[in-house]
Amino acid sequence: MKVSTVTRDRLRSLAGEGETLEDVVVSALELLEREAFWSAAAAAAAEETAEQRQARLEQDRDLDRWMDGLE
Repeated sequence: MKVSTVTRDRLRSLAGEGETLEDVVVSALELLEREAFWSAAAAAAAEETAEQRQARLEQDRDLDRWMDGLE
């Protein structure tokens, strides 16, 4: 992967002791993916109606009761 010298130096400045530039890139990707996941979850929650939320919570309780019965 080709990056500019400026970008390479920025990555290097973020690397901890013994970390490679790939380690830094992987960490950054994981943070971006986590942020995207939670942003999508927040957007879905904001669009959920009260009725949809109630139905989802009832399904969650039913599943919890079923799982408790497996013990």
